[in-house]
Amino acid sequence: DEIVQLYIALPESTVPAPQLQLGAFQRVSVKAQSSVDVTLTVQPHAHYVVHEDPYDTAWNATRVVESGRRIIYVGGGQPGEGAQVLTTGTTVENTVPLTSCPSNWTD
Repeated sequence: DEIVQLYIALPESTVPAPQLQLGAFQRVSVKAQSSVDVTLTVQPHAHYVVHEDPYDTAWNATRVVESGRRIIYVGGGQPGEGAQVLTTGTTVENTVPLTSCPSNWTD
């Protein structure tokens, strides 16, 4: 068995964010000398950030999916840890509160 892992980087985040976030993963069985197709779905809660009002408490912080570029890494482990990974990118067009995402997309 192999664990296919998808990591997300948010290089344009306007607030501090993790360098990498695990966005999705799936265990797959792969026979020697063969390949399999894997579909990974990245839910909004896998790449949100927290916007805090400096004059309010952390209890009132807002979780948002920010607009901006995403760097996507897919492979058998974290990028930079010796695992072979594929890299691509995408862009989120609008910043939206996580609560505005469809209910089946949130944790």
